[in-house]
Amino acid sequence: MRIETITTALDLAGVSANALLGGAAARSRRLDLFGYVVIGLVAGLGGGVIRDLLLQQGPPAALVNPVYIPAALAGTGLAFILDISGRGWGRVLIVLDAVALSLWAAAGAQKTLTAGLGWLPAVLLGTLTAVGGGAARDLMLLRLAAYRQGWRLPTSLDWQPQRVFAKAAEQGDDRMAPRSRATAPARGQPRLRRLREDKTGPPS
Repeated sequence: MRIETITTALDLAGVSANALLGGAAARSRRLDLFGYVVIGLVAGLGGGVIRDLLLQQGPPAALVNPVYIPAALAGTGLAFILDISGRGWGRVLIVLDAVALSLWAAAGAQKTLTAGLGWLPAVLLGTLTAVGGGAARDLMLLRLAAYRQGWRLPTSLDWQPQRVFAKAAEQGDDRMAPRSRATAPARGQPRLRRLREDKTGPPS
């Protein structure tokens, strides 16, 4: 069996596994079927597309080989059909994630070496292949959570540093301002009172 066939088999196995994990993430967010498909395709094909674009060895394999997209859709569809949200599935998904990372790292490194690059680029692109799809998936789901929860960064109208600094300066000036004589405590009064009592006696 040729190296290219083994690499393609590892790559397709990683595509299906990561698409299944993407479908599991879509289920946890209660997305509809379209959301399943988008998240599954991004998770299953994202890492390989990033790798192939960096290698510049022609179009990405996911767009040329007709098996890649059906493999990603199969993993996504499995997550859509099966209820994998129970406790027992948690460990299975963790193991599957580790297996998918291993498969994609090996496929990415092997494809980089086949392209004629050295071992260090192979390690780099193998890592990008393994984590690229999951990172893109999580970024999309983070954006969805921000939209639903109304999270946003302050705009120029909400955040005006000059007002904040001016207010802080005013508070600092109030703290550093000397107290008036009418309100300042007279530190020497108790001592003077004792001296007067010693000379004249206690008041009647």
